[in-house]
Amino acid sequence: MNRTLIPDPSIHAFGEKDVAVAFEMAYQIRVAVEKIRFVIKSGGRPAQNLEMSDEWNLQLLEALQRLESAERSFQHKTRSGSL
Repeated sequence: MNRTLIPDPSIHAFGEKDVAVAFEMAYQIRVAVEKIRFVIKSGGRPAQNLEMSDEWNLQLLEALQRLESAERSFQHKTRSGSL
């Protein structure tokens, strides 16, 4: 059977910059989600010492900073018309 592939026009609707921004956003969100997941899984156990509790807080802070940074970057690019 001979099949002809029909290109998906939605794929070509985005420019290279759009795709790069989308991949960067996806990466930052993925890292943040993993950090939050780590804290949630670890949070089921009582912190054995202050260092462990500090590590959990640091992971959550880094996740929040990544999400905030990705949001600011996205807003800047949409406002400047580069997206």
